[in-house]
Amino acid sequence: RARARNQIRCKYYQDRLRSDVGSALELALTDPLTGLYNQRYLRRHLAGLTAGPQGRELGVAMIDIDFFKSVNDRYGHPEGDRALKLVAATLRANTRVFDSVARYGGEEFSVVMPGSGPEDALEAAERLRAATESAVFEVPGVGRVPLTISVGVACANGRPASADDLIRAADTALYQAKRDGRPRVRTSGVAAV
Repeated sequence: RARARNQIRCKYYQDRLRSDVGSALELALTDPLTGLYNQRYLRRHLAGLTAGPQGRELGVAMIDIDFFKSVNDRYGHPEGDRALKLVAATLRANTRVFDSVARYGGEEFSVVMPGSGPEDALEAAERLRAATESAVFEVPGVGRVPLTISVGVACANGRPASADDLIRAADTALYQAKRDGRPRVRTSGVAAV
């Protein structure tokens, strides 16, 4: 009996350790607020994709919630968190199964689109922009508060490009979209359209 009890205790202990390791890995790769991948995962995943043959046709979108600071300032951080969760869910619901959606930081998100040429990536970015604009964000006691996004897109488009080059080009396009008046979709750089 004592031996069996010890074996059972050891089994429970091993199961708990295995669970703790799994939880730690999940926390290391996901954003706790939105449940999306985090920037660390995004960069590694994108580097892996650009290193392989599928990296020759690859789109990256950088996304920023327009005037998000005013949501936090007017309605408080809990409502800002709800807005981030709503945008994250909207992005996830409007991307393909094999696309990767990540919270890049703050109110910025990123979508990696393997197998997407410039036209496909622009179409996907516009779909995400429109879906976010039509999402309903209600603040108690205030009513509906509009949420919009600006999107910058870059594509490898048949040429080799590094993960950093694609992110930089998509970020440049994002800032162009913001300069052009928000909410907009713009392309840029590396091997973009």
